[in-house]
Amino acid sequence: MKQKYFRERLKLLELEEHDAYINHVAADLKRELRICRDVYRDYLLTVNKKSITAKASAALDLAVPPMASRRLREEIIVYVRHVGVDDLMFAALYCRVMDRLVRYPNFDPEWLGIKRIISGLVPDSVFQDLSKPHLAR
Repeated sequence: MKQKYFRERLKLLELEEHDAYINHVAADLKRELRICRDVYRDYLLTVNKKSITAKASAALDLAVPPMASRRLREEIIVYVRHVGVDDLMFAALYCRVMDRLVRYPNFDPEWLGIKRIISGLVPDSVFQDLSKPHLAR
């Protein structure tokens, strides 16, 4: 209920309420991802005889990162929509090639849709990339 309350107040642009909303969303996302990890790990227990550590690692590598990316994209869209930023403004802020796209003779506004921009900012592999050794330093 608190998350819904804060979501409805996002347009007021009060920093404390944005922080509270983001903290509630983050807590919910962590809970969902832990459930995903646990369900995937429990399933793997029935599949083969490998160690629980190897299975937990597989759950973290194969199940959680794609779900985390998808859920983060969904929550970003909800947040941006409730703040009141339209697609074109969002594209102006986050699409590096927007100026080139809008000058293209056959420009299609769908190219700058918020879902497309966010997919570029938060690709499916974003959390898998974080676990790579060269990025862990």
